[in-house]
Amino acid sequence: YMAADSSRPKKDQVLAIGIEVGNYELVKDWISRGYLPVLQALSERGSLCPISTVTELSSGSILPSFSTGTNPLKNGQFFTHMQLDSGTYKINKKYASDVQVEPFWAQLAKNGRRVFSFDIAQTQPIRDFNGINLCAWGSEYPAWPRSSWPKSLMKDIVSRHGSHPLVNSYRLSISPETEDEYEHFYNNLTIGLQRKSDICVDLLNREDWDLALIIFPEVHWAMHLLWQTYDKEHPAYDAGLRLPFEDIFLDLYKKLDARIGEFTSLMPNADVLVFSGSGLGPNYSGWHILPEVLESIGVGSSDNSSPEVSRSGLLPMQRWGASKIRKIEDILSIELIESLKRLIPSALWDKATRR
Repeated sequence: YMAADSSRPKKDQVLAIGIEVGNYELVKDWISRGYLPVLQALSERGSLCPISTVTELSSGSILPSFSTGTNPLKNGQFFTHMQLDSGTYKINKKYASDVQVEPFWAQLAKNGRRVFSFDIAQTQPIRDFNGINLCAWGSEYPAWPRSSWPKSLMKDIVSRHGSHPLVNSYRLSISPETEDEYEHFYNNLTIGLQRKSDICVDLLNREDWDLALIIFPEVHWAMHLLWQTYDKEHPAYDAGLRLPFEDIFLDLYKKLDARIGEFTSLMPNADVLVFSGSGLGPNYSGWHILPEVLESIGVGSSDNSSPEVSRSGLLPMQRWGASKIRKIEDILSIELIESLKRLIPSALWDKATRR
């Protein structure tokens, strides 16, 4: 995290900016090269260091643990995208309402502090809240419908600034393949970051907040789907691909750095924290060779698989592998799938897709 200068006059204010998912080594290098002047200034006046989180357990447990100050045993969130019901093989999606401990800012608000929280994933608006809660406007895995407290505020925000173009985008789990797909994804990342930043400026200007807590997910989405454009050793790296960026991660961080400078100017007496709950990098775990291992023992998806296993329907990847799912999406179109998703009740959609 980076803590701001402690010598300035205080109003007991805190400005906390979460960047999902920040790679500590990259950020440290960029600061040393002068690419991120705002973060550099903060780190020089305060500190820059790695922190420990529950990311080793599961990415789905990070933000609920951060928000509640408890571990997953207490808050009930493990791999919340697809979490096993205890004692069964049944997989369910967990929602913000399943978090068993209230977020720390709820108690601050009860004690009279004015709080502005924006897009903390796996949270829901708190009724009669002393401040502003904006949930699921543009967060990675929101686990809650787009909503706010006060209730009318979200509608006002969307009418003024628009929606995040990547919210509920069905293809966020699939990397771009063509140059047009890369450009479309990059444009949506930057548009979403710009709109969220504009909303922050709007709301930070409205009053003197005791705590402003805001999380940006764009780096998270980019690192999941665009790592192969950064890592020249990646099997999918294509030097001949024409991209709308040179270094996607540095590009997004530069944009965030400039906007963080605006936010700090609007809360000049606040302590500033810029943090990330996890990092991201290449996956060397070897899970990708699991199909070959399963085939070698007769329970894989090839024609040599055990007839008993094939008949039992225990090989969903044989019918629903990623490549076949993409073919179905290309035939139906992403637009049609997203339209269907809006028509089907969320609980039914979640149950079906997790099966």
